Amino acid sequence: MRLKAAAAAAAASSSSSSKCVFVLHAFKDFPGFAFDESKERFCSEESPRCSLLGGVGCLLSAASSSSKMFLKRFALVLQRCRDTSLFRLQKQQNAREAPDAAKKTKVTLVDHCSRAFHQTQFLLGCLGADANQELFLEGFCTKVKLKLHPQCSVGLGLFGEGHVVLVEGSFASDLSPFVAVGVVHLPRLPQQDPFYCSTRRRRQQLEAAAASTYLGSSSSSSSSSSSSGSKSLLPAGLSSKPSGDVSSFFGPRLSPLDFSFLSLYEETEAAARIEQQLLQSWGGSSSSSSLIDKLADFIVAQKSQRGPAAAAEDDSPAAAAAAAAAAAAAAAAENKPSSTQWYIISQIQFTNPKDLKLLEAIFAGAVAEAEDSGEPLAAGFVFLGSFEEEENGKDLGEGLGCLYTLIVNKFKVLGESCYFVFVPGPDDPCFARESLPRLPVAPVYTQPFIERMQQQFKGAKERICFSTSPCRIRQGSCLMTFFRHDIYAALSTECFLTGGFDENESIQQNLDKVVLNTILGQAHLCPCRADHRLAKPKDSSLLLFPTPNLLFLCDTTCPPFTKVDPKHPDDMIVCNAGESRV
Repeated sequence: MRLKAAAAAAAASSSSSSKCVFVLHAFKDFPGFAFDESKERFCSEESPRCSLLGGVGCLLSAASSSSKMFLKRFALVLQRCRDTSLFRLQKQQNAREAPDAAKKTKVTLVDHCSRAFHQTQFLLGCLGADANQELFLEGFCTKVKLKLHPQCSVGLGLFGEGHVVLVEGSFASDLSPFVAVGVVHLPRLPQQDPFYCSTRRRRQQLEAAAASTYLGSSSSSSSSSSSSGSKSLLPAGLSSKPSGDVSSFFGPRLSPLDFSFLSLYEETEAAARIEQQLLQSWGGSSSSSSLIDKLADFIVAQKSQRGPAAAAEDDSPAAAAAAAAAAAAAAAAENKPSSTQWYIISQIQFTNPKDLKLLEAIFAGAVAEAEDSGEPLAAGFVFLGSFEEEENGKDLGEGLGCLYTLIVNKFKVLGESCYFVFVPGPDDPCFARESLPRLPVAPVYTQPFIERMQQQFKGAKERICFSTSPCRIRQGSCLMTFFRHDIYAALSTECFLTGGFDENESIQQNLDKVVLNTILGQAHLCPCRADHRLAKPKDSSLLLFPTPNLLFLCDTTCPPFTKVDPKHPDDMIVCNAGESRV
């Protein structure tokens, strides 16, 4: 029984909680994927791994990987164009076309463009510029020169080399360049995002199964679950393991045991949500009643309302097992499973006494909140660099020593159970620290801290993670991405076009929208050109594929913001810490 297995997983969560949290290293743990042009699908592939600095140097200088990198970026945006309801590719126009195809904008790949005079076309391709800084649009086999019309409308965002853009315009003559009257990034529609399509479906299936088990009737929901379970959770254009979903492209590569545990973890979450819905619909009872008593009373009330025939069915062994599973799930809920709360702290400098006092206040607040609410402690703390202050002359090793002293002397309870994740910034002591993805802080600074924490707290070595930037964290079914980099500063210095800045307004007013529209339009955290700063074989770690539940940026050149779509509250949350320190 699904719920019984979920209850067993929840009961074991206290001893196996580490299996629910994965902190991914960009050079080791991110799963590779490639686009199969013949099948028009993304498929998993082995990604090159490296453990030595020499291997990292080879990745940074791998010029032969540039074409593969841009092809992967192009394929990702092209697949969005295929799946969206706003556009249709020209070659998709045939007798089986959907009835609403006429409402969609017809998009043509650069390779398939028509040279007909003054015929308006929407071309999709990679933006570039030659040695004379003349713009062109490039496809798989064709390159078309661009000429911007004096009244050309440039969409919101930054447009640089290699960006996959949609250009509206026409050819004035047979040999003339393509005269562009509009340039935009392709929009991302939350309701058509592959990750959310699959996770919503998965969530509905699990909640239907949990609800049917609580109510003691599985006829309707089990049939729907079985019918939907036979279908792949992946929308068209994606491919993964038969037992996986889109999140398998997020990482990590799970062992069968870990995959089974995460599946049970998701079932536990679904059972908890249904449990709350049932209690709220019943109305609850006095605060002194236990959760198991409430569930038992609720099930008895449901039996009395369903009549003798239905009640007789509930005396069957299957119904008894369902009731036992419900009680086990409730008991597991009372055992305080691991929290899903994380504290995110940016640009805290461990060698600065003021910052240490601020960190002490944050730790104290986290402990007090858990004690007052009766909830478990936060899952962990994510620190976004830079971590050391150049003015006081102390290095990061000394700062981590101060952090160790603070935890051991005042907050041992945090050291015993919480994760501590460190995402390096551009000023931290890392090898090739200006490159992307950025390597972790050098071990010479971090190893003493890890060893001392391991001696003091059992299992601390698995919970202290000096990660790369970007850093991906997966906790159960929740996917989070953290990125410490000055994105606007990096892109604005090399972009060809900018849009969204009004002469009558301050540049800061739309800056957050410009940066956000650029990275979401390119599905890439920092779509910079292919130079020495980019480890090209690892560029896929910077792709927003799949889009996470939380995207947390720390771009000091962009104002702080938090973006949540009110029409789709379960969609991705995007935050930027800006220059703020917490």
